[in-house]
Amino acid sequence: MAVLINGKKVAGSGRPGADATINGVNTLNILPGENIQISQQGSNMTISATGGVTSASDAPYDPGTSGLEATNVQAAIDELATRAGFVISATAPTDTNSLWIDTSIGGVLKYYNSGAWQNVLSVWGSEG
Repeated sequence: MAVLINGKKVAGSGRPGADATINGVNTLNILPGENIQISQQGSNMTISATGGVTSASDAPYDPGTSGLEATNVQAAIDELATRAGFVISATAPTDTNSLWIDTSIGGVLKYYNSGAWQNVLSVWGSEG
């Protein structure tokens, strides 16, 4: 039996009953959301895949090592986009990993520490 994927022969001899392998492996990986159609004509088997991952929202993401909360690629990208170095706003950001320029009190730079936003201490001026 021959195995065709999207009309292209990828494995098998075309003989009925013959084992078909792809790169020496007798497995077929199907991505989440894919629709698989298998048909046979004579000694040829055709496998067609449609659907599957069509956008970053459909692609699964494992946040195991990153510490992100996202479980799909689009959410991970969006989560990272909110982690810009500075947030300039009159209200405190929800992302406590960013620095905050608090415009409600004249543009004071703050960082999050011990459960609260703290002013960044600095010295301005010149020596002498």
